[in-house]
Amino acid sequence: MIEEKKNIQITLPDLFVGFMARKPVIHQDYEHVRIVSESWLSDLCDFPPKLRKTVHEIDIAYYTAILIPHVDTDRFRTVCDWMNWVFPFDDALDNGPLKEKPEDVRELVDGLIGILGTKTTQDYQNKLLVAFQSIWLRVFQDSSPGIQRRFSSSMRDYCEAVFQQVVIQKGNGQKQLGLKATLQMRRQSVATMPLLALVEYAHGLRIPEIVFESNSIKEIQRIGTEVVLLQNDLISYRKEKALDESYNIISIYQQQGYTVQEAFNKVERSLSECYRDWYLALAQLPSWGEEIDSQVQLYIDGVQNAALANIHWSFRVDRYWENTQEVRKTRTFWIPADTVTSKQRKIDFKIWNGVILLSALVLLVAVVLILVVPRVLDSAS
Repeated sequence: MIEEKKNIQITLPDLFVGFMARKPVIHQDYEHVRIVSESWLSDLCDFPPKLRKTVHEIDIAYYTAILIPHVDTDRFRTVCDWMNWVFPFDDALDNGPLKEKPEDVRELVDGLIGILGTKTTQDYQNKLLVAFQSIWLRVFQDSSPGIQRRFSSSMRDYCEAVFQQVVIQKGNGQKQLGLKATLQMRRQSVATMPLLALVEYAHGLRIPEIVFESNSIKEIQRIGTEVVLLQNDLISYRKEKALDESYNIISIYQQQGYTVQEAFNKVERSLSECYRDWYLALAQLPSWGEEIDSQVQLYIDGVQNAALANIHWSFRVDRYWENTQEVRKTRTFWIPADTVTSKQRKIDFKIWNGVILLSALVLLVAVVLILVVPRVLDSAS
């Protein structure tokens, strides 16, 4: 079925359900640290006025204020700095000047990975690397070896995933990348795991390695990451479609023949499964004694807060829609009508083939009736 309307109305699932329904707590120093952190990054990287304005409008400190509402101001500031840093870094690769330059991205990524192995300040021409080095050294100097390792490892995974996205986008290879492979790549590129390591850092946790080896904690990490990922793909689909970014899960479902709304509905079901799995994972969580368990609960709160912050922040800023509050209220928005999906093209192709074949048969019968039948009748007479 071909869409004839110029625009299609899409209905969002209710994203404020389950543990997403609770009211977030905001860090008391949010407003002050927001200004300090934004100014630090913009001045250090010498951002032009337009990018400075973007950094301010994104207001990612609000996300951080929900993520870690009770930590001390200095550590809150460091996590805000990382959050402010990761958005311009990520945007430069997603839809900025490096979008179709995998060689330049590889150089940038290698430089960033190199920083993770250092303990002292080094000179870098790229100011984004200078900013990241400052953040890394603060984390390194004030956290346990386990936190350092988890942050370093997850940042490497993030870098490789965003590099892969650039390669795929340039080569249009996402059409050959299936849902399972896309999910695996996106779990890393969504950068939830580095953020969770920073949650540990911000709270000053000292959680033993045995905790992170447990299946329950691994499952909680997976679910938290997937909820953020699925939230992002629902909310950012309209923006990414306009920028021709095709590794959104909705786009993958479309390539499989689903309409946009059908794809949104499938993601809604996936979110419901995540919420169910969350409570199952909590029910199976082992106990390691009071001292460790109290820290584990702070960590689990951080995983949950990452998803809660993501959804509240997304409906606070005007990054994805012009009428954000109206979209939240009605849960509907409009997108330009898509061309037909691949499945629809096949159906329409078969229909047109059938129409052409039938027309040819009708024409043949008409020719027979006009030319052959009169001759047969003449011969008989």
